[in-house]
Amino acid sequence: MIVYAIEPSQPSYLLDEAVYLTLTVENQGSETVEIPDPLHEDNHEPEFEIERLEPAAKAVGISNWSAMNGPQAPPPPLQRIPLSGGGKWQEQIQVNSLLPPLREAGEYQVGSSITVETAQVRAPKKTIQIVRPVPVSIAIGQGTRPINQGEGQLVFLQKGDTSTAVYSARAVETDPSNSEVVLRTLMRRATASANASDILSPSSNAPVYADLTRWILWREGAKLKSISTLASEPVELQLPQQPDSLVRPALTTKTGPALVLSIHGKALSLISVTRKLEALPELRWTAELPAVPASITATISPVALGDKTYVAMLAAGDSGFDLYCAPFTVTGLGAFEKIHVADGKYLSNIPVVAMVSNKGTVHVAALRSDASKDKEVRLSRVEALFGGEDNPEPKLSVQSLPALEKPVTRGALLFVASNEGVPLRREVVVESGEDLWNLTGGGAFQPILPRRTFPSPLTLMAGDELSYVLFQNAQGAVHFEPLNR
Repeated sequence: MIVYAIEPSQPSYLLDEAVYLTLTVENQGSETVEIPDPLHEDNHEPEFEIERLEPAAKAVGISNWSAMNGPQAPPPPLQRIPLSGGGKWQEQIQVNSLLPPLREAGEYQVGSSITVETAQVRAPKKTIQIVRPVPVSIAIGQGTRPINQGEGQLVFLQKGDTSTAVYSARAVETDPSNSEVVLRTLMRRATASANASDILSPSSNAPVYADLTRWILWREGAKLKSISTLASEPVELQLPQQPDSLVRPALTTKTGPALVLSIHGKALSLISVTRKLEALPELRWTAELPAVPASITATISPVALGDKTYVAMLAAGDSGFDLYCAPFTVTGLGAFEKIHVADGKYLSNIPVVAMVSNKGTVHVAALRSDASKDKEVRLSRVEALFGGEDNPEPKLSVQSLPALEKPVTRGALLFVASNEGVPLRREVVVESGEDLWNLTGGGAFQPILPRRTFPSPLTLMAGDELSYVLFQNAQGAVHFEPLNR
């Protein structure tokens, strides 16, 4: 007698998450029998059947063969494997390509069958839930662009009733000429506590996927958590006090550790995580900042300039605000330079950003709200230049932006540079009214249409000729939309 069973790895999955089934075939007889090889890519058995229960939809059957060749293609002879009397075959397989109807949230029933000798053996059906993603913290770690195609590690937190799930996915600009970014299958990497926040994926001055080690970091109160691609469980560091937040982004190099800055009032701390398997995060130093930052970020230089790291911040000042920049290493924080931005107000809902050019100049940018006229909303993009070949003293440039009709509720800035650090684009994305707008190459604000659901914080990804913003479609699936040229 042959007994066949399937078992999902978990009762529910996010939309586009990797779905795993454990297949078990037991031979309860005494004689050896041959069963269809479940791992053979040209086999038309096992056959899987998926039926949506809520809302109801017609059942669909599919196998390895029909998934690759279509339901009408005649299959080749089954490839079989022997199963001895009293023996058991068991394997966990990913079945996303075999279950294409899993494209919407809902309740599904999964079944499977095989043929042994002349008898059809069915596994008892199992029910799974497909859940809409609701990211509560989201980030993307990017580096240089291999063959000029954008890529990054997208990470986010998904809240549950008593815990938080940690997810990651690889985002790849597969066709720059058609402005297409593909998000690979979502992978659940860890289960965090209910108070998890501040997820990070380190930015690098090398291609993000050039090395096997990639980190995901987040905070649970006063604990810093970290998990690498080489580890199965996260490691943690208990910080002396609970930070206000972790600084975005974390940083790394092709061979160096992950570097994470945390902020508490005017206290800035550096935590590092080495590449050793299961290495614990280590608190390197804590230093006092010259002011309480309203917004703070970190950046790393191109490899040719020696992997130098910097922290940049914005703080309130008299009749305007101040932009600051300082180098840091694993041994300490360097001296800050400062430049004052007169008049106007900084937009606290749009984070400051920074980059290091091929000339060693640290560029720091923020948005300023200027005096309105005739109810129009007027903004300026301010950019400070610190150090490098041409800047013995900090310099400031101000770019007036086109007027908007309604107040800006949130936004994002992005520097895009070549792999060598040559500045290429300066992206500005703002939410005004019911629309998301981006500043085009021609200097105009254009709405990003059609209207989408854009999770917070707004997440931008640099591509070859265009940049992209993260959105969720009507079903909740996560995608990237190109910005207007």
